[in-house]
Amino acid sequence: MSMPANIDEYQLSLFESADEMARKRLPQEMIDRLLRLRSLYTFWLNFPDKGTREMVNQERVMYPQLKERQCYDDIKLLKILIGNLEQESKEWHRHVFNARTERIYKEAMRAHDYRSAEKANADYAKYNKLDKDEIEQHDFSEIVPPVIEPTDDPTVIGLKPVKDLRGKIQKLKKKLGADIIDADFIELKDEETEPESGNEGNEEDIPE
Repeated sequence: MSMPANIDEYQLSLFESADEMARKRLPQEMIDRLLRLRSLYTFWLNFPDKGTREMVNQERVMYPQLKERQCYDDIKLLKILIGNLEQESKEWHRHVFNARTERIYKEAMRAHDYRSAEKANADYAKYNKLDKDEIEQHDFSEIVPPVIEPTDDPTVIGLKPVKDLRGKIQKLKKKLGADIIDADFIELKDEETEPESGNEGNEEDIPE
């Protein structure tokens, strides 16, 4: 049994029930293989340190009718599917580490090797961040905003001060007419309108 061409379909259906697979009208041969892969996956989760040969032997125990070549193909396909899962999550690596650490701890305790058992416990706690305190929630009400005071001192931004700056500003304002007051709006009379007596021939003054 070689690698299937529809690996994506295997990936999507790996954790579906047999009824769900049947509703999708998957071929019976594919359903049987998916159920074998799921059993192997469960076994591997419990014993992540098992090698390929051990996995093949386990599958032949569970499914005696399979040939050895078929078992190797199943293990290869399972590794491909798990590899795709690994790209999406670190749960597999975390489970493998914890399972290995647990086994080391148990073997060390059976051998009365308490130093190795203590190290396994320490590694487990460190990897799972059990030695870290829970993140404390900050009381934002205690945060005091910085006091910002406006200034016209150019030295605060790295510029050299100008002598008598205010006086020079006043001189420029006078020179450029910054203090001129805007004139009121005056409505000019039409040419046909008769000038008022006493002002005939004179233009009306417009205040500056």
